[in-house]
Amino acid sequence: MPLLQRTINQRSGIRVQVLRQLGIGVIDRTGDPRAEDMRIEHIFELDMGIFRLKFTMNFLMNLSNHLQIILALLLGGWWVYTDRLEIGGVVAFISAIGRLNDPWDDLVNYFRDVNVTRMKFRLLADAVDQLVSDIPATPAPSANISSGPGYCTRY
Repeated sequence: MPLLQRTINQRSGIRVQVLRQLGIGVIDRTGDPRAEDMRIEHIFELDMGIFRLKFTMNFLMNLSNHLQIILALLLGGWWVYTDRLEIGGVVAFISAIGRLNDPWDDLVNYFRDVNVTRMKFRLLADAVDQLVSDIPATPAPSANISSGPGYCTRY
């Protein structure tokens, strides 16, 4: 899951960069229309890739949740059949699996949100750094105040 989430974050970052380039080209009206069309197609491909990865990740999480229950039923059923366990033990075990899955999903969603927020902050910090680097450096005002004519030296 972390690998899929990392890939989603990387694609989202690339998508934001391409959207910024597209926005600059539209605002300045200096961009080539063919290049803008290519950027739009690239954004669409990135979106489709992100959706495929998200659906794959959701599918794998659902599959693992359901396989746990199936495995508990199969193994518990076999143990009940061989008189190693009673049916109440199987029911309790399946109930425990259900109770563990809810916090697990919350934990996965939390880390997903943390990763997305971290990526957004990095993109924002990069954009601010780029804006700051584009501003020409001006000399700082001098702190030397001359006491020439016209300046009052008494308070």
